[in-house]
Amino acid sequence: MTSAVPDASAYVERAGKLYSTAVPQEIDYPVYSVSKENGLVTVTLSNARDQYVKYWAYFKTVDRFVFDKESGEYVVYASEQEEREKRLEENWFG
Repeated sequence: MTSAVPDASAYVERAGKLYSTAVPQEIDYPVYSVSKENGLVTVTLSNARDQYVKYWAYFKTVDRFVFDKESGEYVVYASEQEEREKRLEENWFG
């Protein structure tokens, strides 16, 4: 987790709770990275073992939660197998 964002732990907790409501859950060993820019807080969720699984079949997923600090609303983007990121539908997370 990045410490440059004073309230980073609250955003990590929120992203983690949102992720826990998703089906399917493809990230077994979550690693969070937090950044802040222009009133937006971004929490990137990836799998800790991604960098160690180069030579066997493994589904790599990265989810990026972008929270608007002022409104509290969020948007989620996902990329699979290091392909182009796509925006997830609003109902993806419960």
